[in-house]
Amino acid sequence: MTNFIRTIIASLLLIAGSQSVLGQTFSSMDETQRQTELTKIALTIYKNPKFSKYYSKYGYCGRSEISTYNIKGEGDDKDRKEYLGTQQYVVKLYCKKGADWGEFPIAKVYVSDKAGKAWMIRFGNDNMMFPYWNFPEIFK
Repeated sequence: MTNFIRTIIASLLLIAGSQSVLGQTFSSMDETQRQTELTKIALTIYKNPKFSKYYSKYGYCGRSEISTYNIKGEGDDKDRKEYLGTQQYVVKLYCKKGADWGEFPIAKVYVSDKAGKAWMIRFGNDNMMFPYWNFPEIFK
């Protein structure tokens, strides 16, 4: 009986511990872990077959920059109350140097801290954007 209770307690502690790790937001991670995870997410979106022409032409040089912003609730955002104040990450992925160009940010991937998922990718000078609500198959 004592072994059974110990097993149950150990199982509950294991479940509780895994839930807190799985529920961790990017903002609660240390900087190195956060950058690694955000870059992985951004590369997964960038390497989607839908964008194969960009990836095959420009590739990825291994360099990324990450910046953050908060949704302030101004303009069109004021009606999206569930997202107010939430932190968003922008991961810029740089392309490989080519014969005609140097390194430049080929793609920007937007990731929500609250949702833990990417929700938009933009290419070039933001002229081509693919948001989650128009292209959900990309963000699975």
